[in-house]
Amino acid sequence: MTTTPIAIPKVKAINGAALFSMSRASLFVLLAGTILTFTGMGAISGGLAKDQLLDLADPIFSLSFRGLMLAFGTAEMLAAFLCLFTDMRTLSLGLVAWLSGNFMVYRIGLWSMGWHHSCGFLIDPLGLSLTTTDIIFSVSSTFLLVGSVATLWHERRTLQAVTFLKISCVSCGGHIEFPANAVGRKIQCPHCAKNITLLSPA
Repeated sequence: MTTTPIAIPKVKAINGAALFSMSRASLFVLLAGTILTFTGMGAISGGLAKDQLLDLADPIFSLSFRGLMLAFGTAEMLAAFLCLFTDMRTLSLGLVAWLSGNFMVYRIGLWSMGWHHSCGFLIDPLGLSLTTTDIIFSVSSTFLLVGSVATLWHERRTLQAVTFLKISCVSCGGHIEFPANAVGRKIQCPHCAKNITLLSPA
């Protein structure tokens, strides 16, 4: 008889107890989604401003700053949605790393060409100075890049170290494989759909 691996469902509701028990990786994904929501909304609202300077072409892509801001803001909102409302953690972290990495490379490119305050599009929506917005975006991008790469690396190392156990369903005898940290969880048998409790094999 074949052994059927099972996927342990994740906690959907985020209450106080669930938040306390969340892993650091889950907390980072939640925080990254929150940060991207605010920065994405700021980029989109800034791109929709009526400042004529936004219609100037940036010196790297020769596209208007308005178009770049709207595109980047939309991408940030997409990444935020994946982080906050889906279980696609690897995809979410990869997109966060890609966005923040590209933003930092773009920012360094502008800085090397003399554009020392390239994040000033939030001035009109939030009333912040060029220096303040530049610091906010530089720090948040660095945090997101380092955090997403570190979390992906940790997730990969953890996955490689996971120990799996095998038991037989008490109702149908079907073989079930599950991660050791799921001992004690109640699931439906993938063979007969009866409720069983995952126990350590004797």
